[in-house]
Amino acid sequence: MAFIATLFLAVAGWRFYRTYAIARTPATGALAAGLLLLAEAQVIMAFGEVWHLSWWAYHGAMLCGFAIPIGAIGWAYRRGSNLNEIGDGLFVRDAFAKIERSFPEAISDLIAVIEQKDPYLRGHMRRVGELTVRIAEAMDLPAETARAASHAALLHDIGKLGLPEPILHKSCNLSPDEFDILKTHPERGYRMVIQAPALQPAAPAVRWHHERLDGSGYPDRIRESAIPIGARIVAVADVWDALTSDRVYRRAVSPAAAREILLAESGVKLDAQCVNALLTVLDRASEPVSPMAARFAPRPVERTLPSYLAS
Repeated sequence: MAFIATLFLAVAGWRFYRTYAIARTPATGALAAGLLLLAEAQVIMAFGEVWHLSWWAYHGAMLCGFAIPIGAIGWAYRRGSNLNEIGDGLFVRDAFAKIERSFPEAISDLIAVIEQKDPYLRGHMRRVGELTVRIAEAMDLPAETARAASHAALLHDIGKLGLPEPILHKSCNLSPDEFDILKTHPERGYRMVIQAPALQPAAPAVRWHHERLDGSGYPDRIRESAIPIGARIVAVADVWDALTSDRVYRRAVSPAAAREILLAESGVKLDAQCVNALLTVLDRASEPVSPMAARFAPRPVERTLPSYLAS
């Protein structure tokens, strides 16, 4: 019985560790540590002796095995999160496992879950994906570069999974501490995407899509040519769609006003060539969608989510 319990606890602990390695949510890491401690306690119970050091080690491992996950979940609630971050992590792990087998379907699943967490992002990632492909085509970039940039655009906000929902849904300006938490999403997204071999070419653009030419971006404050071309394209597409879409903290601006903002930041914060390509794309908006861009056109996603994501 101890062997069977140890085996199941170790397998569960390893699965939660893999979830933590991808999603980087504290609760999943704490669950992994707790389960492994409980597995260790089973081994000590089977081979230890009562009233010896092993007896105390058994009780210590049992106590920590329960206390660490409970403490981590309590800390998550205190920072405004909840058990959904565990469900998010499990879903991301399972989706990435499917990516190698059914790439388009797994990407759609991830987009659906991210949009469910933040209704104001509904359609955002697909629109950014379509714009990214069109910009890459206007710039005559190689197909491999365009493909990596489009995958990054579709998943550029994946790092928001597991972030406290009160921050994502706040209707007024974020506090400096809250904004610092929000600014972790590119690096969190990079750590998730880099786990999937098929998505590794897209990982740099996921990490650096909020970087700016003048070094004022985040998370690494890199400048100019140090920012990969894919990240520069996604940045322009992301800014355009954010400006022209309603968000929880502000209303959308007009396309004319958005053009003025992009032109003002062209060559300063945003890549001038990418901005010019975007404006060319917008001027050609009445033209038929190319086959590659059509793959990323917004469309409703109808599917039943796993039970741990239904709330």
